Amino acid sequence: MSRKGRMAQEKTPPKLDTKRKKCNKIKIISIKVWRYKTMELYELHNEICNHIDNGEFDKAMEKIALIEAAEVDPKYKNYILSGIYIDIGSIKHDENLVNKGIGLILENLNEYEQQENILQSVYYNLANGYSVLFNLKRVKNPMYGFMEADTEAHKAIEFYKKSLECREKSTDITVQTYVNLGNMFDSIGRNLEALDYYDKALAINPNFGMALANKGLALKYYAEITGEHWRMYYIEAYNFIKLGLQYGVHSEAKEEFLRNLHEIKKYVNSDNIDLSDLEKPKMDTQSDFEKFLVEFCIEHKLYLNLCNFCQKCQFSLGDDIVIKNMIVNIEKSLEDDAYLKLSSFLNEIKENYIAARFLLVQSVYRDNDLSFVDKNVAIIDTLDYVEHNIFVQLLKFAFKNMYDILDKVSIFLNEYLELGKKIEHIDFNNIWYEKKEQNKFNINNKIIKTKNYALNALFNIHLEFKTGEYEDLREIRNALTHRFLNVYWMGKYSFENMNEEYLVDKTIQITQIIRNVIIYLISFVYTEETKKEKKLKGKLVTLNAYTIPDHLKNL
Repeated sequence: MSRKGRMAQEKTPPKLDTKRKKCNKIKIISIKVWRYKTMELYELHNEICNHIDNGEFDKAMEKIALIEAAEVDPKYKNYILSGIYIDIGSIKHDENLVNKGIGLILENLNEYEQQENILQSVYYNLANGYSVLFNLKRVKNPMYGFMEADTEAHKAIEFYKKSLECREKSTDITVQTYVNLGNMFDSIGRNLEALDYYDKALAINPNFGMALANKGLALKYYAEITGEHWRMYYIEAYNFIKLGLQYGVHSEAKEEFLRNLHEIKKYVNSDNIDLSDLEKPKMDTQSDFEKFLVEFCIEHKLYLNLCNFCQKCQFSLGDDIVIKNMIVNIEKSLEDDAYLKLSSFLNEIKENYIAARFLLVQSVYRDNDLSFVDKNVAIIDTLDYVEHNIFVQLLKFAFKNMYDILDKVSIFLNEYLELGKKIEHIDFNNIWYEKKEQNKFNINNKIIKTKNYALNALFNIHLEFKTGEYEDLREIRNALTHRFLNVYWMGKYSFENMNEEYLVDKTIQITQIIRNVIIYLISFVYTEETKKEKKLKGKLVTLNAYTIPDHLKNL
């Protein structure tokens, strides 16, 4: 999964906005000297950036020495130097320089966090530093960070997100941050999230070369698990990389983009690389509610298929993701057939997902009169403005049932990898670990041996639920399952008390996450089965499995 040349960070650190600098925040020197030195350092900074662009590192270091000797507030000086050190360290593959830049930021971070006008670029530079360190270590060891909980990649993601949360933001830095976030998620196997971040960058600047080209590389990887639709994704990948190169990419990344472009041309007809003639997906719906459901799933990308995020043709509708191929022992009985057993697990996972998604859509579709469900139900008025109706209950069940799918994914992994855990003790939090000593757990060695980055993606999602960005979703689920969750007419107060709009947003979020989890699960199986097939090439007999027709599902 590791790909060189993916970094989108600027070769020139964010330029200082001297007009917005509040001089009264600097106590050590006078306002007059501060303004003079600020402009002087600003000019030196620009000269250094030009030297770096031209590969004149000796000249850049000479100018850096002038900044280091400048008699200005050290915190401001360190702010300028940190980005330069990280930048040069990235280009020269010098971990010491990168660490020096990171150290300068961390030494003064508390002070910088009080200055909104530079905070976004501070977090951005810090994230870039961790990102560079991670990628440099990846060059030495391609499996660095695999199934690890706290690496430079995780720190980079944390600070990129912090930069996006700043109140005062630069559009240029925001676009760069989205691309770099995409690169970081891609580096840990979370390709689907990476594509989302590239699209966020392109929504702001459709002509940003690094976003276009990086999205192309991500699509190229995505094509490898799309089965019969791979050629369309290769064509999309080709078009995005080519367009990105036309708009311009960083010089150190250009070679990698060109290499991938030539590789794609081996598999598709480069004289006819165009998807503009594809027909938009057509909705063959039988009712207003079905039409609403389809539109809702398209808007929020909730279909379980590998073409859903693209939405350029009919393949983007429906839930057709299945285990397409698997190596099995044909001498075993049907009861012991691994493909049939795991397909049965996946059928259950998909049906759970589709049912929970249906409850979500039904909860927000108010044109169906469901008031009869609450008819003659005695509800005491507790004077607290809590909503009591069937729509809110459907929404609660949608969230809880969607979250519960994580444990079923764990059972699937236990069966596929033959981890030997008892089913009644398995959940998404413990499936990854095996007990080595009393109160000490390590990543299961069978998981480590796969070296499968789709599995790493699932592991990182587990970490997000445990102590990361998805921790609030876990708390909501715990309130729904083990305590009470009240939905009020207005306001959001806590994980146990919120308004309906907030719960709808969180239910859509958990649905999107579970969709990605299921696709990563299929991607994991695809990669493992491809490994097996290569080892057994020429020794396989193909047996077909069939899907159940729609008209037989409700008999």
